[in-house]
Amino acid sequence: MKILFMGTPDFAVESLKCLINSKHVVSAVVTQPDKRRNRGKVSFSPVKEIALNSDIEIIQPFNIKNNEDFIEKIKAIEFDLIVVVAFGQILPKKVLEIPRYGCINVHGSLLPKLRGASPIHHAILNNEEYTGISIMKMEEGLDSGPIYSIAKTKIDNKYIEELHDELSVMGGKLLIKTIDKIEYEGLEPKEQNHKISTYAPIISKVDGQINFNENADYIQRKIRAFNTWPGAYANLDGKTYKFFRSDYISTNSLACNGEIIGVDDAITVKCKQGAIKITEIQAQGKKRMKVSEFIKGNQIKIGMKFE
Repeated sequence: MKILFMGTPDFAVESLKCLINSKHVVSAVVTQPDKRRNRGKVSFSPVKEIALNSDIEIIQPFNIKNNEDFIEKIKAIEFDLIVVVAFGQILPKKVLEIPRYGCINVHGSLLPKLRGASPIHHAILNNEEYTGISIMKMEEGLDSGPIYSIAKTKIDNKYIEELHDELSVMGGKLLIKTIDKIEYEGLEPKEQNHKISTYAPIISKVDGQINFNENADYIQRKIRAFNTWPGAYANLDGKTYKFFRSDYISTNSLACNGEIIGVDDAITVKCKQGAIKITEIQAQGKKRMKVSEFIKGNQIKIGMKFE
């Protein structure tokens, strides 16, 4: 099958690699425009890097909505199916209707749970036991199309980067199996149960701020969910600190919420219920390090309070 691939970030890379290494043909790749960084340096999307190394045609529209030039350009390319993995733009109806096999999407949740932009983060935040990959047929609604296939995994105590990478690999493998079944077995998708759908809104920087008036188990999940971005953070004496590794523990301490109740190889902070034992930290303007090293050069003491 000839495929037009649309994707941008790291999460999409495994799916593209699997397609390139399969019997299917990637006719072209559509990805977000390059970004200009500091000092004028230009950075490519992870998907573009793979496409360049594989000598695949690359298309980078700033906006595909009402973009007739883009539509005409892809119509001139020979393909049977569009595969979308975290592309970053909503596909208009005119694009969805082009390929004879339609458009399919690799989504990082067990649909209809956690439709939207950040399903992996919210699976951790919501304390879900399982999450996974859903391959769905795309329609105009947000992640509401019928499902071709699903694979699931247990979340356990995984941090976002671990779960992200696991789901990315799962997505690539399930994608190839699904396309093969569509092509050779005429696989038909099944309607989602829209009544039980939930939503995973986009994450913003402010979401990472920790409120120690919340329970320690929730704060621990927040640290796991926001480990890569925006980072879980709190303020101490006017400086911002990010927390990267931690455990939650039970405690009978009568200290105030946010108060440091232990300093050794970890910084233990009292929460509404229980405490968080921080083992990896980053001070504002400094590098990330283990707390056992951090406390050697920083005056962190019992009784100080995070806000």
